[in-house]
Amino acid sequence: GNATRMLTEFLSQFKSDKPLFLYVYKTNEIAIRLYEKVGFKIVGDCHFTSSAYTMQYKRKEMTL
Repeated sequence: GNATRMLTEFLSQFKSDKPLFLYVYKTNEIAIRLYEKVGFKIVGDCHFTSSAYTMQYKRKEMTL
């Protein structure tokens, strides 16, 4: 509820065309579901530890 709303509001302010990345521990299933719910995708393992994923968010294109 609250975390989804806060993250959605933050991402709505994200105006860059560059992707946004984060790292999340593979065991943190609740956080992974939250990030996926708002549009992040798992793109691979974290580069500095095999116990975490790298997740990426790309701003959706606006259609006219």
